[in-house]
Amino acid sequence: MIAALGDPSPAVAKTAAQLCRQLALSPTVRELARFIESAGSERRIRQLVSASYHSDKWERLALLFALRRQPMITPTLLRGLEDDWEARVNRSYMSASPDQRERLRHELSLAPAGALPNSYFWQGVVALLRAEGIAG
Repeated sequence: MIAALGDPSPAVAKTAAQLCRQLALSPTVRELARFIESAGSERRIRQLVSASYHSDKWERLALLFALRRQPMITPTLLRGLEDDWEARVNRSYMSASPDQRERLRHELSLAPAGALPNSYFWQGVVALLRAEGIAG
């Protein structure tokens, strides 16, 4: 199912994204980032991100960090994904797993706090990562 997200046929990829949501399957950040690199359109990117609907807040946050590095991600699209994370995903008090902590530390090393946008959202993310012991 996850592999079908990267299918060149938009219909196949769309169906795969819908099934991922319905079956509560979540592709990894690495898988999504790879598919997004060859997505070709903002609509396809939105489909791919929608496949991660059931990912927990830490996985989705790692995805946001990865998406910031993608050249085809527009500021408007990223802002919409940030708003979705803040309004819908960041609603649990669940701590990050050791693997998620390591992944987020890696993402931070690729985008140090000084390189993140000086926005309310990213200031909040850095504060959250500090509270979790992920950021220094």
